[in-house]
Amino acid sequence: MVHITDNEKRKRIIKGAMELFYKFNFTRVTSDEIAAHLGISKKTIYNYFGSKKEILSEGIDLLKLEMNLELDAILSDKTLHFTEKLKLNLTTIAIHLNKITPNFGEDLRKNVPDVWDDISNYKKEAALLRFRKLLESGKKSGYVNKQVDMNMALLVYMSAIDNILDPLFLKSLPNDVFSKIPYATKDLFNLLVNVIFLGVLSEKAKNEYLKN
Repeated sequence: MVHITDNEKRKRIIKGAMELFYKFNFTRVTSDEIAAHLGISKKTIYNYFGSKKEILSEGIDLLKLEMNLELDAILSDKTLHFTEKLKLNLTTIAIHLNKITPNFGEDLRKNVPDVWDDISNYKKEAALLRFRKLLESGKKSGYVNKQVDMNMALLVYMSAIDNILDPLFLKSLPNDVFSKIPYATKDLFNLLVNVIFLGVLSEKAKNEYLKN
């Protein structure tokens, strides 16, 4: 008989609950629905968590941890060229952030603002720590246009990421603009990447980026 540790049980509850939160929004999902989704009792959930919000907070922490591990592995991989690292970094971020739809984000902003602030702060932190390091290495190796101001590139990127995941900002756009923007966060992110980073790269890097 396979023994399941308490940590594994907690992680299973977190992942199961987050699946429902992402799909239906945090406030609309009940503890009974989480229990039914996982095939366990509500009592079992509260043996490990004090509240539904605690599950959400740990779920966001897990999302950040998994993203950090993947991004750090890409950055430290010496077999990858700069453009490969850039594309893998952006793809990894897009895949993870795709879970945070505008509706889910608006629910968090309105009902659990401290969790929403945690996500917003993480986006800025990830951009500063990882993209600065990546772009600086690209600049040294000739893959990033030497005329580009690194701080301004990061500022533009961070501002765009902050707004593109902000439901209030998206809803403030004119209807003729909003209607033409992809709903999926991943698609939004990919468009953003093409607009910003193809303007940052040198001609050599652009050609390699577009080939991959």
